[in-house]
Amino acid sequence: MNRLNQSLAMLLGFAALVAIGWFSGLIPLILSWVQIAVQFALFLFLLPIVLAILGIINFFMPRSYR
Repeated sequence: MNRLNQSLAMLLGFAALVAIGWFSGLIPLILSWVQIAVQFALFLFLLPIVLAILGIINFFMPRSYR
C-alpha cells in the first residue's frame, strides 16, 4: 500500500469513526458538555467585571437618588 492509499484509508476510517460517534449521539453529548463548561467559565469571568461596573456606578451616583 503506497503512501496515498494509506493516507486515504486512514482518512476514511477517521470519517467513519466520526460518523458513528455523531449518529450514536456521543459527539453531540460531548459538545453539549463543552458548551456548558464554556458558558460557566464565561459567566465566572464576566461576573467580577459586571459587579465592578455596578459598584463604580453606585459609588458615583448622587445621594438624592438613593
